[in-house]
Amino acid sequence: MSTSLRRLSAVLVVPAALLMSVPTPASADPTRHVIAAAATCSDGNTYDVVVPGNGYYLPALVTGSTQVHKPVAFGKFTFTVRDPEGAVVFVGTDPATEQGGGNVLARNPKTYIECTVSFTAPLEDGFTVTVDGSVTGFLTPAAPR
Repeated sequence: MSTSLRRLSAVLVVPAALLMSVPTPASADPTRHVIAAAATCSDGNTYDVVVPGNGYYLPALVTGSTQVHKPVAFGKFTFTVRDPEGAVVFVGTDPATEQGGGNVLARNPKTYIECTVSFTAPLEDGFTVTVDGSVTGFLTPAAPR
C-alpha cells in the first residue's frame, strides 16, 4: 500500500471512529419487538421509553437520550384484553415482584425512582391488551449533580 493511500485511510478512518465513540441520543431506537410507553416517575419527569425484547427486568431505553431505566422491582400489573369491538374479554393481574427477592433494592446504593406505566399493544385477530402498573428502578447514566 502506498504512503499516500495509508494517509488517506487514516484521514478517513480516525475521524469516523471518533464520531462513533461519542455518545449521542439513540437515533436507532429499536422498532421491532418493543413495548413503547410513557413512564410518569417520582422524580417529577415523564419519560418516553421503549423496552426491546421479552423477559424480566429488561432495561427501558429513554427515547431521545442516552439514559436507560434499569428496573429492580415491579408493582402489581393489570392486563386487560379487548376484542376488536372494544369489549373486555379478560382481566388479569401479576403480583408485585422484586429482583433477587428484594436483595437488589436493599443492597444497591443507587437512587431509585418509581414510575407508573400504561400502554396498549396489538394482539392477533384485532384484539388488544392494555397494561397498567408500576416499576421501581434507577436511571443510568445518572444525572449530573
